[in-house]
Amino acid sequence: MPEYADLELHQGDDILFRLELLDSDRSLWNVSSGYTGRATFKKTYATRDSDAYNFTVTFPGDPVNAVDLALDGTVSDDIKSGRYVYDVFLLKDNSSVKVLEGKLEIYPSATSIV
Repeated sequence: MPEYADLELHQGDDILFRLELLDSDRSLWNVSSGYTGRATFKKTYATRDSDAYNFTVTFPGDPVNAVDLALDGTVSDDIKSGRYVYDVFLLKDNSSVKVLEGKLEIYPSATSIV
């Protein structure tokens, strides 16, 4: 079963969430090479996948025991504020593992920097 976490960001902010990957015994999980990641968020669970937004997913360090989710401020600036649902998958060959899910709150910005 995936872990659950609520995340927050402000419109227009560059954001990076670093997630440590843990085994069932809560020790760091060293992900072997060959994995890719996918992290998507959308307004509701019923929202079409074509209307979803994607985080950029990277794996920092060696050995790999974390995953970074990034969203550029120019992208977040154009997303309507509100609550979204998200999930994070690790993919390898023809299998996938959901490692995290939760709610993402996007807050409006009172000031626009031009």
